[in-house]
Amino acid sequence: MRPGDAGLVAVDGAGESIGAAWYRMLPRSDPGFGFTGVGVPELIIGVRPIWRAHGVGRDLLRRLCELARAEGHARLSLSVERGNFAATLYRSEGFAVTSAGIIRETMVKRLR
Repeated sequence: MRPGDAGLVAVDGAGESIGAAWYRMLPRSDPGFGFTGVGVPELIIGVRPIWRAHGVGRDLLRRLCELARAEGHARLSLSVERGNFAATLYRSEGFAVTSAGIIRETMVKRLR
């Protein structure tokens, strides 16, 4: 991780990693797909397929939002492909589309 980055890992009862979520502080000179501005961390999340639709992603997302808020961030951004099931999760957790492309949407959540 670089300064300003943070992340979480979800594990099952046996201690196996089943998902992870993190945010990165990306510079304007090397932005990610969900870049919205300097100082706005970009969220990345992944859950093993067998654990999807079991609340793992939602829990990771909520905890990461809490962490970002505690670290003083006002917003989080992300990029999601159109039609990706996760877009429904993001909307239900307060993310709103700020930019819609042909393939991807950029979404932002206000944390304060």
